[in-house]
Amino acid sequence: MVVPQFYGGDAMIKALNIAAQGMVQAESRATDVAVRILGGTAENNSSFSNTLASGKTLTDTATPPKSGAPVAVGYTSLIQDAVDMKAATLGFQANAKVFVRINQMMDETLGTLLDNKS
Repeated sequence: MVVPQFYGGDAMIKALNIAAQGMVQAESRATDVAVRILGGTAENNSSFSNTLASGKTLTDTATPPKSGAPVAVGYTSLIQDAVDMKAATLGFQANAKVFVRINQMMDETLGTLLDNKS
């Protein structure tokens, strides 16, 4: 199958690739934060299980924040995790908006091309 070339097509494909990679990274960060939050909750509350289906415990899989900030005990780490989760969410949303905008640009471009041919 031959993909038609159009003005800016390569740049759009690169932008989509970068946005997709950003979405995957944001999802990974959000998962790491969720594991840390659940791990901290499981340690403080016996109603939660900190054992995964793989047999690992959440404390085995949790990683400290990449910012290098110290992980404090209690509410401070929970607040940091909430901030990290919000940052991951905003990163994912920003990258998703790239897809929406490129879709709009494609609709506008194809609409213009079809209007000129009639």
